[in-house]
Amino acid sequence: MGFRWSIPARTVAVAWAAVVVTAVSNASVAVGDANARVAQRSQVSIEIANHITVVHQAAGQIAGGREEVQATVVGLSKLAGTLRETVLRFQV
Repeated sequence: MGFRWSIPARTVAVAWAAVVVTAVSNASVAVGDANARVAQRSQVSIEIANHITVVHQAAGQIAGGREEVQATVVGLSKLAGTLRETVLRFQV
């Protein structure tokens, strides 16, 4: 007959408890790391959203400026027509 180890059940239970505690501790650290990465990504998403808002506002201002320029061009075109008519009346 071969040699058999005789380890008390209590010793085996304590060893397995230590293994479980280590596994839970490692999992807790991994979850903490994952939470930190999620928080960083959330912050980046917020910054991107803020930049998009700024770009949107700038685009609105550019569009408003374009409309003002277009209105000025129309006004200047009308004024040029009026001046042309006035000059033609004074030509001899």
